[in-house]
Amino acid sequence: MNRSKLGKSILSFVLVVGAAVSTAVDWNTTHLFNPAWHPHARFHDALFLLLLDGMSLVALWLLWRPSKEPDIGLKVAAILSAALWTPFFYITTLIPGTSLLAAEDVPVLQVAGMSFPPNLIVAGVLYSLTIIAYWLGREAGGAWPLTRMQNLDHLLGADEPHASFHDASLLELRINYAMRTVSAVFELSVGNPDAVDATERERRRVGVLELAGLIFWAQEPPDLRGPAEPDHRPWLTGDGPLREVPTETAQRLARGLPPEAWAWYLYFSDWNAAAYCAAAGAEFRWVR
Repeated sequence: MNRSKLGKSILSFVLVVGAAVSTAVDWNTTHLFNPAWHPHARFHDALFLLLLDGMSLVALWLLWRPSKEPDIGLKVAAILSAALWTPFFYITTLIPGTSLLAAEDVPVLQVAGMSFPPNLIVAGVLYSLTIIAYWLGREAGGAWPLTRMQNLDHLLGADEPHASFHDASLLELRINYAMRTVSAVFELSVGNPDAVDATERERRRVGVLELAGLIFWAQEPPDLRGPAEPDHRPWLTGDGPLREVPTETAQRLARGLPPEAWAWYLYFSDWNAAAYCAAAGAEFRWVR
């Protein structure tokens, strides 16, 4: 799992746990069904819980839906999560007479003379996870913006330090025009070229290059004039930003693209042909 998906998974956990715990804690006689509460106060508690559950579902949808702007879903979900948990730290100061405790006998953690009610601890943990999730989710696109990439290897992460797209074999290509996604399965060389053991030097793994917010995928026809190769898998030997390719086709495709688009070419030596693609974002993950 790459960092972006790890961040989205953690944030999904925060959203689900926050909604479930809040609903479970309030849906009883201490809060929502407390006979001492005014009916209108109970109405507002129920309204809050239903809004929270609905908001969490919307945030989850924004996180995982295919989108031309995948970063927006992460930002909105993180903002919604932070908006829920930060009031625990200031609402008793903002509105005098309010309390974090539902009853006087609720156990409170005491540390160095300071009191930490249980719900404040939960809010602190979930807010911290929200920050971590957003940082992880932004890491893939933030540490190295896609528009500044010089080769596909920048997408590979640190799991396989010797991995490279150079000399990779294309195993499978799936284009979903309805969802505007591309999944390209590659077998990559990941072995250490300085290793003594030949097995380690020649080690290979399979991973998926995933494009979201597809703008186009265009493939030049292969040159089949040479002798047929026994291995029919396209052999990737070069890649780079589409705008740097001097061919007429590449320049025509690059014109009119938004400046933030990920636009790329992939050159397959055995075909003597290139594929050109553009999308809102690109990620890579290992599958085996």
